[in-house]
Amino acid sequence: MTQEKINLQHINFKFYIEENPDIDFENFNPVFQTWIQEKLTDELMIDVADYLHVPSGPGMLLVGFEADYSMDNTQGRWGLRYNRKAVMEGSNQEKLKHCFKQSIEACERLKSNKTFDGKLKFNTQELEFFINDRGVAPNTSKISKIVESELEKFFQKLWEDFELISHEDKRQRLGFNLKTKNFKSLD
Repeated sequence: MTQEKINLQHINFKFYIEENPDIDFENFNPVFQTWIQEKLTDELMIDVADYLHVPSGPGMLLVGFEADYSMDNTQGRWGLRYNRKAVMEGSNQEKLKHCFKQSIEACERLKSNKTFDGKLKFNTQELEFFINDRGVAPNTSKISKIVESELEKFFQKLWEDFELISHEDKRQRLGFNLKTKNFKSLD
């Protein structure tokens, strides 16, 4: 029996920050504004929206045409979220690599920004992944196994040892948390 295929779209990665450093999250607004003005991403960035007033919400959102970036506080954990909105061509592995690379580059750009004076650090041992489209990837056991197989294939290139933990609550979008101790760079 051949395993079914899925065309992964609307990929999200979230890299958590280490603890809650002494950072004024309002500072992400001018930093993200600079990303627009200086065209610091490969995607077209349009605007910045401040949702810091929303408890456990999207935080500070950099709105783009192809993708959004945000300093996100969903589930009470701050981190950089990359949300690919536009449909992508290519294999699932190519799409995962593109979205992961965009996420890593954004983390590096933020971490090295002088505004945060070296206080912003990202946890490289844990991240969240989910598909932001229930039509593409309904949170069912069957689809979850297919996506998990794609993720395992992708993450084996990055980590020697990792654990994928499925979002068990079927009311959530299809997703996984990944934990590892051996982060390797993406080449």
